[in-house]
Amino acid sequence: MHPILEQFLKDTANHSLEVRHDDGAYRHLAFTNNGSNVYRFDLITWPGYLCISGDMGCFTFRRLPDMFEFFRDNNCDMGINPGYWAEKLQAGAGAASDSICKEWSEEKFREAIRECYDQHVDADGEAIPGDEADELWEEIEDRVLANADLEDAAMRSAMDFNHEGFEFTDFFEVRCTTWKFHYLWCCWAIVHGIAEYDKLKAEVAA
Repeated sequence: MHPILEQFLKDTANHSLEVRHDDGAYRHLAFTNNGSNVYRFDLITWPGYLCISGDMGCFTFRRLPDMFEFFRDNNCDMGINPGYWAEKLQAGAGAASDSICKEWSEEKFREAIRECYDQHVDADGEAIPGDEADELWEEIEDRVLANADLEDAAMRSAMDFNHEGFEFTDFFEVRCTTWKFHYLWCCWAIVHGIAEYDKLKAEVAA
Protein backbone atom coordinates (compact mmCIF):
# COMPACT_ATOMS: atom_id res chain seq x y z
CA MET A 1 0.00 0.00 0.00
CA HIS A 2 1.25 3.46 -0.88
CA PRO A 3 2.40 5.25 2.33
CA ILE A 4 0.23 8.31 1.60
CA LEU A 5 -2.85 6.13 1.07
CA GLU A 6 -2.03 4.39 4.33
CA GLN A 7 -1.76 7.78 6.04
CA PHE A 8 -5.05 8.95 4.50
CA LEU A 9 -6.89 5.87 5.80
CA LYS A 10 -5.42 6.46 9.24
CA ASP A 11 -6.30 10.17 9.22
CA THR A 12 -9.93 9.52 8.23
CA ALA A 13 -10.60 6.26 10.05
CA ASN A 14 -13.31 7.87 12.20
CA HIS A 15 -14.80 10.15 9.57
CA SER A 16 -18.45 10.04 8.64
CA LEU A 17 -20.35 11.49 5.68
CA GLU A 18 -22.85 14.31 5.94
CA VAL A 19 -24.81 15.03 2.77
CA ARG A 20 -25.49 18.76 2.84
CA HIS A 21 -26.83 19.03 -0.69
CA ASP A 22 -27.64 16.42 -3.32
CA ASP A 23 -29.39 17.50 -6.50
CA GLY A 24 -28.06 15.83 -9.64
CA ALA A 25 -24.60 17.22 -10.41
CA TYR A 26 -24.99 19.76 -7.59
CA ARG A 27 -23.63 18.22 -4.41
CA HIS A 28 -22.02 19.16 -1.12
CA LEU A 29 -20.62 16.28 0.92
CA ALA A 30 -18.80 16.87 4.21
CA PHE A 31 -16.48 14.28 5.76
CA THR A 32 -15.50 14.89 9.38
CA ASN A 33 -14.77 13.22 12.68
CA ASN A 34 -17.79 14.43 14.67
CA GLY A 35 -17.60 17.86 13.09
CA SER A 36 -13.89 18.41 13.79
CA ASN A 37 -11.87 20.38 11.24
CA VAL A 38 -8.91 18.05 11.68
CA TYR A 39 -8.46 16.21 8.36
CA ARG A 40 -11.92 17.41 7.35
CA PHE A 41 -12.66 17.50 3.64
CA ASP A 42 -15.64 18.61 1.58
CA LEU A 43 -16.55 17.49 -1.92
CA ILE A 44 -18.54 20.07 -3.85
CA THR A 45 -19.69 19.52 -7.43
CA TRP A 46 -21.55 21.53 -10.03
CA PRO A 47 -21.86 20.78 -13.75
CA GLY A 48 -18.38 20.26 -15.14
CA TYR A 49 -16.50 20.82 -11.88
CA LEU A 50 -15.44 19.15 -8.65
CA CYS A 51 -13.79 20.99 -5.78
CA ILE A 52 -12.23 19.30 -2.77
CA SER A 53 -11.47 21.63 0.12
CA GLY A 54 -10.63 21.36 3.77
CA ASP A 55 -7.76 20.76 6.15
CA MET A 56 -5.48 19.28 3.49
CA GLY A 57 -5.89 21.91 0.81
CA CYS A 58 -8.17 22.93 -2.01
CA PHE A 59 -8.12 21.59 -5.57
CA THR A 60 -10.66 22.24 -8.34
CA PHE A 61 -10.97 19.98 -11.37
CA ARG A 62 -12.91 20.43 -14.63
CA ARG A 63 -13.78 17.72 -17.14
CA LEU A 64 -17.17 15.95 -17.37
CA PRO A 65 -20.69 17.27 -16.69
CA ASP A 66 -20.82 15.00 -13.63
CA MET A 67 -17.34 14.83 -12.14
CA PHE A 68 -18.23 11.86 -9.94
CA GLU A 69 -18.22 9.84 -13.17
CA PHE A 70 -14.70 11.08 -13.89
CA PHE A 71 -13.26 10.14 -10.48
CA ARG A 72 -15.38 7.10 -9.55
CA ASP A 73 -13.29 4.01 -8.78
CA ASN A 74 -15.24 1.25 -10.50
CA ASN A 75 -12.69 -1.38 -9.43
CA CYS A 76 -13.11 -0.49 -5.75
CA ASP A 77 -9.35 -0.64 -5.16
CA MET A 78 -8.74 3.02 -4.26
CA GLY A 79 -6.97 3.58 -7.55
CA ILE A 80 -5.99 7.12 -8.56
CA ASN A 81 -4.46 8.69 -11.68
CA PRO A 82 -2.62 11.77 -10.38
CA GLY A 83 -0.94 12.61 -13.68
CA TYR A 84 -4.08 12.63 -15.81
CA TRP A 85 -6.11 14.28 -13.08
CA ALA A 86 -3.51 17.05 -12.71
CA GLU A 87 -4.20 17.99 -16.34
CA LYS A 88 -7.76 18.87 -15.28
CA LEU A 89 -6.76 21.18 -12.42
CA GLN A 90 -8.03 24.75 -12.67
CA ALA A 91 -6.25 27.84 -11.39
CA GLY A 92 -6.00 31.50 -12.25
CA ALA A 93 -6.84 32.53 -15.80
CA GLY A 94 -5.72 29.29 -17.44
CA ALA A 95 -4.51 25.77 -16.89
CA ALA A 96 -2.92 24.97 -13.57
CA SER A 97 0.85 24.78 -13.37
CA ASP A 98 2.77 21.85 -11.91
CA SER A 99 3.52 24.00 -8.87
CA ILE A 100 0.03 23.25 -7.55
CA CYS A 101 0.53 19.51 -7.33
CA LYS A 102 4.30 18.88 -7.63
CA GLU A 103 7.39 19.83 -5.66
CA TRP A 104 11.16 19.64 -6.01
CA SER A 105 12.71 16.24 -5.25
CA GLU A 106 16.33 16.32 -4.17
CA GLU A 107 16.39 12.53 -4.40
CA LYS A 108 15.29 12.51 -8.04
CA PHE A 109 17.82 15.22 -8.88
CA ARG A 110 20.64 13.19 -7.35
CA GLU A 111 19.48 10.08 -9.22
CA ALA A 112 19.39 11.96 -12.53
CA ILE A 113 22.87 13.41 -11.99
CA ARG A 114 24.25 9.99 -11.09
CA GLU A 115 22.66 8.42 -14.16
CA CYS A 116 24.29 11.01 -16.45
CA TYR A 117 27.64 10.43 -14.75
CA ASP A 118 27.38 6.63 -15.00
CA GLN A 119 26.52 6.84 -18.70
CA HIS A 120 29.52 9.07 -19.31
CA VAL A 121 32.14 7.02 -17.45
CA ASP A 122 31.03 3.84 -19.19
CA ALA A 123 29.99 5.18 -22.59
CA ASP A 124 29.52 2.40 -25.15
CA GLY A 125 30.96 -0.06 -22.64
CA GLU A 126 34.37 1.64 -22.62
CA ALA A 127 34.97 2.92 -19.10
CA ILE A 128 37.22 5.94 -18.59
CA PRO A 129 40.18 5.50 -16.20
CA GLY A 130 39.22 5.26 -12.54
CA ASP A 131 41.23 8.28 -11.41
CA GLU A 132 39.57 10.47 -14.03
CA ALA A 133 36.15 9.15 -13.06
CA ASP A 134 36.83 9.82 -9.39
CA GLU A 135 38.03 13.35 -10.12
CA LEU A 136 34.93 14.06 -12.19
CA TRP A 137 32.61 12.77 -9.46
CA GLU A 138 34.36 14.90 -6.84
CA GLU A 139 33.81 17.97 -9.02
CA ILE A 140 30.13 17.05 -9.45
CA GLU A 141 29.69 16.63 -5.70
CA ASP A 142 31.37 19.96 -4.96
CA ARG A 143 29.83 22.08 -7.70
CA VAL A 144 26.44 20.46 -8.36
CA LEU A 145 25.21 18.12 -5.64
CA ALA A 146 26.14 20.60 -2.94
CA ASN A 147 23.17 22.65 -4.21
CA ALA A 148 20.75 19.74 -4.57
CA ASP A 149 18.32 20.92 -1.89
CA LEU A 150 17.26 24.08 -3.78
CA GLU A 151 15.65 23.67 -7.20
CA ASP A 152 16.88 26.86 -8.90
CA ALA A 153 20.42 26.54 -7.60
CA ALA A 154 20.58 22.82 -8.37
CA MET A 155 19.36 23.14 -11.96
CA ARG A 156 21.60 26.14 -12.63
CA SER A 157 24.62 24.29 -11.24
CA ALA A 158 23.92 21.27 -13.42
CA MET A 159 23.41 23.27 -16.61
CA ASP A 160 26.50 25.44 -15.99
CA PHE A 161 28.77 22.49 -15.15
CA ASN A 162 31.72 21.71 -17.39
CA HIS A 163 34.71 19.59 -16.47
CA GLU A 164 37.23 18.42 -19.05
CA GLY A 165 34.50 18.72 -21.69
CA PHE A 166 31.83 16.83 -19.72
CA GLU A 167 28.49 18.63 -19.45
CA PHE A 168 24.97 17.67 -18.38
CA THR A 169 23.60 18.08 -21.89
CA ASP A 170 19.97 19.22 -22.17
CA PHE A 171 19.53 18.76 -18.42
CA PHE A 172 16.85 21.46 -18.45
CA GLU A 173 14.56 18.79 -19.93
CA VAL A 174 14.97 16.50 -16.90
CA ARG A 175 12.05 16.60 -14.47
CA CYS A 176 13.16 16.23 -10.85
CA THR A 177 9.80 16.67 -9.16
CA THR A 178 7.43 14.47 -7.24
CA TRP A 179 3.75 14.64 -6.33
CA LYS A 180 2.98 16.76 -3.30
CA PHE A 181 1.76 14.89 -0.24
CA HIS A 182 -1.40 17.00 0.07
CA TYR A 183 -2.31 16.55 -3.60
CA LEU A 184 -2.14 12.74 -3.42
CA TRP A 185 -3.99 12.78 -0.08
CA CYS A 186 -6.79 14.75 -1.69
CA CYS A 187 -6.88 12.46 -4.73
CA TRP A 188 -7.50 9.50 -2.45
CA ALA A 189 -10.01 11.56 -0.46
CA ILE A 190 -12.02 12.16 -3.64
CA VAL A 191 -12.10 8.46 -4.54
CA HIS A 192 -12.96 7.45 -0.99
CA GLY A 193 -15.61 10.14 -0.66
CA ILE A 194 -17.38 9.10 -3.85
CA ALA A 195 -17.32 5.46 -2.73
CA GLU A 196 -18.91 6.40 0.61
CA TYR A 197 -21.54 8.47 -1.20
CA ASP A 198 -22.34 5.59 -3.57
CA LYS A 199 -22.63 3.19 -0.65
CA LEU A 200 -25.04 5.51 1.15
CA LYS A 201 -27.17 5.94 -1.98
CA ALA A 202 -27.33 2.16 -2.43
CA GLU A 203 -28.40 1.67 1.18
CA VAL A 204 -31.14 4.27 0.82
CA ALA A 205 -32.36 2.71 -2.41
CA ALA A 206 -32.49 -0.72 -0.76
